[in-house]
Amino acid sequence: MKTQFIAHRGASAVATENTLESILAAKKAGAKMIEIDIRETADGKFVLSHDATTQRIFNVNLSIHEHTLAELQALCPNLLRLEDAIKTVKLTPLVIELKSHVNIPSLFKLFSKYPLLRYRIASFHAAPLKEIRSEEHTSELQSLAYLVCRLLLEKK
Repeated sequence: MKTQFIAHRGASAVATENTLESILAAKKAGAKMIEIDIRETADGKFVLSHDATTQRIFNVNLSIHEHTLAELQALCPNLLRLEDAIKTVKLTPLVIELKSHVNIPSLFKLFSKYPLLRYRIASFHAAPLKEIRSEEHTSELQSLAYLVCRLLLEKK
């Protein structure tokens, strides 16, 4: 099996994680896939963020799910929308980690606008993965918690 380079939160070693700059740096470095974290705003928009608040990255303490996209971007202008990330990666596949439960039908409606998008969905949370399976979406699913447990068991 050939080793593939997957950029974690974009090229987070050289640019702020989950930003346009980190995605562009990952593409420039030749990443075969780019992992990003997403959360949903109060008005149902998807943004890239590992954390539930903007404090660590933007030094402004706003809860992502309690604020609209406009409110968040007014104080955190580099907060990237998922749609902008999709447009930026073009044909580079994404690993999209759901950091919290999101509106799954809205997420797949967004995906349907980009027929060339290649992606995998990952989450430590079982509920959104079960919802995706129950709705028979065609994405490839991975539960990070399952994978970690499986790897640990295989090492014993």
